[in-house]
Amino acid sequence: MSTYFFIAPYFKFIYFVEKLFLMVLTRFFDEVIDFLTSFPRPEDIVAFKPSLALQSRAEDLLEKKREGTLTVDENRELDYFMVIEHLMRMAKARARQRLA
Repeated sequence: MSTYFFIAPYFKFIYFVEKLFLMVLTRFFDEVIDFLTSFPRPEDIVAFKPSLALQSRAEDLLEKKREGTLTVDENRELDYFMVIEHLMRMAKARARQRLA
């Protein structure tokens, strides 16, 4: 029996996890991009919140990080969430300045 026979299911699993990871990130990026390309008013930017599903996912990742059970892929996913969160915080700060 070849080594491939034993390793192939592992690679299929890794491929599946990577696809799932990219789907979640794509959904998050899509939400933000769709919002930003809708030409929001400053008030809309200040009021923006991601969907409940994405908020829940971010909370789950933060909880796992606190517990020390975050996987490498989940850590990378959390990093992307944090970058987008930072971007939106900066956008909201600028929008508040325009409203003042």
